[in-house]
Amino acid sequence: MSALRAVKTLFSLFTVLPVNADSNDVYELSRKFWLLPLIGAFFGFIAGSMLLILNNVFPPLVSSTIVLATLHGTNRFLHIDGLIDFGDGVITVGSKDDKIRAMKDVRAGTGGIIHAILFTLLVVTSLSSLPFYLLFLAPFATEVLSRNSMVACAAIGKPRDEGIGSIFVKNTKYKSLILSTILSTALIYTAGYLTGIFNIFSNVEFVIIFLLLIFSSCLAGIVMAEIAMKNFECVTGDVLGATNEIARSVILLMILVVVECLKLMQL
Repeated sequence: MSALRAVKTLFSLFTVLPVNADSNDVYELSRKFWLLPLIGAFFGFIAGSMLLILNNVFPPLVSSTIVLATLHGTNRFLHIDGLIDFGDGVITVGSKDDKIRAMKDVRAGTGGIIHAILFTLLVVTSLSSLPFYLLFLAPFATEVLSRNSMVACAAIGKPRDEGIGSIFVKNTKYKSLILSTILSTALIYTAGYLTGIFNIFSNVEFVIIFLLLIFSSCLAGIVMAEIAMKNFECVTGDVLGATNEIARSVILLMILVVVECLKLMQL
């Protein structure tokens, strides 16, 4: 029952769906933050299905832009807002308190806007560069693993004294990262099996590719936590949101690198 409450809270906090959750539900989710890849699977299914369909109608760049806009809208622009706030805080010169004030400022600054533009361009161009056989699986895996990055960031970082994000950081331990990674593995392997990816890649190739992606996912979360600790001495909700957006770019780029390497090996 507690797991169902946590899943319900995932949809309440991270989507526009009209799902109600109270403070007890939020606390329950904070103790089971490793379930976050489930909401990634929800967004991944949307992204992969849309990209597969839209690429039959529009040029890849247009399709990718529509997909990313849909993801942001369904997420209430929560994570991209975190990326903008994170960018503002990181480029601010001054003390930790100065950086946190900049991050919490409701006005978007130059650093935040540039961060949003650069990582949006990276995601759109990466999605538009995917081969046909990965049009569903790559966005699905990316959304799942970017949430795994958020869990890694929360597990490594230290909480702030206030804010809803601090609850998740405080209650997320290394065990949560292990469980999140296992859950991500199960979700992506299942999606790979159902989409027939093993007709293209052998089991060994798929495992190697997946290990690289998992490594990239965890590394992105750890690096984000270290950057946050250096600049703010804590990991906030904005940092977690920024982690999702930056990890999405990192994972998609890694997928493209792997695809190109496999092409070279087949020559």
